[in-house]
Amino acid sequence: MATLKIEPFSGCSGDMFLGALVELSDCGEKLEALPEKLKLPETKIEISSVEKCGIMGTKADVIVPKEEHAHRHLPQIHKIIDESELPDTTKLRARAIFHLLAESESKAHGIPVEKVHFHEVGALDAIIDIVGSAMLLDELCIEKAYTDPVRLGHGFVKAAHGQLPIPAPATRFLLDGIPTFRGDTEKEMTTPTGAAILRSLNPISEDEPLKLGKPAYGAGSADFAHPNMLRLSLVEETNGGLSRESGRVLLQTNIDNTSGEFVGRNLQEKLFAAGALDVATYPVSMKKGRPGIVLEVYCPTDCEEGLASIILSETNTLGVRRIESDRYILPREIQKIDTFFGPVSVKVATLPNGQLRMMPEFDDCASLAAIKGEPIWRVYEAAKQAASSQLGAKQS
Repeated sequence: MATLKIEPFSGCSGDMFLGALVELSDCGEKLEALPEKLKLPETKIEISSVEKCGIMGTKADVIVPKEEHAHRHLPQIHKIIDESELPDTTKLRARAIFHLLAESESKAHGIPVEKVHFHEVGALDAIIDIVGSAMLLDELCIEKAYTDPVRLGHGFVKAAHGQLPIPAPATRFLLDGIPTFRGDTEKEMTTPTGAAILRSLNPISEDEPLKLGKPAYGAGSADFAHPNMLRLSLVEETNGGLSRESGRVLLQTNIDNTSGEFVGRNLQEKLFAAGALDVATYPVSMKKGRPGIVLEVYCPTDCEEGLASIILSETNTLGVRRIESDRYILPREIQKIDTFFGPVSVKVATLPNGQLRMMPEFDDCASLAAIKGEPIWRVYEAAKQAASSQLGAKQS
């Protein structure tokens, strides 16, 4: 897993994210093949190097058919994503970004999410920007993000609804709780598409000690007195111990008179797809001695309403408790380790004392155990020993 540092000193847009991510991931060929995977053969992506105020960056331009119709509803966009040849993780990430957009438009214009009519962000270029960014974020295995304050610009922007104040209402909802600044440029510096991609990463705005990696610059179309670019970097947290993650909430409810099948895999998959960080269930004795199930969902605060709605719709509970719940987390990453049985992904967490805790991924071990005809515990132990040997560090 990787951590991303976002520096939106000139705001952010979908094409700026796309340009910076393709430079950061070095996946130009994979991005250029995206229209074919989305079954949009007449759409093309052109990647080029550009200079902005003496800084070289990457420009990602989406070339769409002249007759392209820009107005789509959310189900039409979901259909394009679902019928694509992309991994499920990319589809889920892309759908989540569009859901954030739909929620923000719903709040801005007072209409139900399912009736939101996308205009500019329903165009093929915006779809490519979002799905392409989702694909490259998956390629980089981004799990966590930090952001500097976001430049908004000022004035008015022309949209399908008429002249809108900057930031546009949807952008304003998406950036709720994220530090911003106006800047002196009379132009829309952060678009709804860019704000939705940023919001989907649940970025942390608190200052943390970070070791910066090589930067990547995604260029916008306009030219200003400052470099019109979005800067992204892969970073490492250098405190070597605990970091506190805020903006989180625990949703909890007791469920009875319901089969365990209804709160099993199907419900969990829906909750994770809607932004849950963790989902847990455990048995409990309820009023009058009735056996029941406690469902707990840990999530970012900006996802809680959608998750609560899923819980109330998919189970027979009548209410959901909400508990503010920050958490302390350890720095961690996924390492691919070679073992006697084959390669295994191992999650490596760094403890406050500098020791490493190594946890082989169960699915990898189970798959190798089935192929090799070995007990899973033997593959698991082999992976732990190989990880310790290859990483050359003490384990806890």
